[in-house]
Amino acid sequence: MKKIRDERLILKNLKYMQIALIIQTIGITSILVYNAITIDLSSAIKSPFMFVLILSCIPLIYGNIDIGIDNNKRPDRQSNLGPLLVVLGIGIAAILLFIFTSDPMIKSTAIVVVIFSICFTVIYPLIRYLEKIRDNRL
Repeated sequence: MKKIRDERLILKNLKYMQIALIIQTIGITSILVYNAITIDLSSAIKSPFMFVLILSCIPLIYGNIDIGIDNNKRPDRQSNLGPLLVVLGIGIAAILLFIFTSDPMIKSTAIVVVIFSICFTVIYPLIRYLEKIRDNRL
């Protein structure tokens, strides 16, 4: 089988793969939501579908970050720490909620919020770094 060298066909194949990934993600999410509603939230979290959902979202998110950084054309490149401080504040509030509550459902929700806060805290400086590199190239 010959490799595809036409750039239009390559982009079309990538678009179809992205559509398939989005449909897969929607399907897995709907299965997890159905399990959470009908059975229990803990069964949805313990399901292997959750692991597959996380693994399938990683390339989608990474691709969107890369495309978003290339298309973001802001004239000023000031250090905007507002969103980072808001997410860190939410994370600290979730940690305090985790420490001072005894309800296991609230504790599990606080853990998820802390994990999302950590992920955003790691990705936000990466995006700023990639923007700085792109600006230096231009």
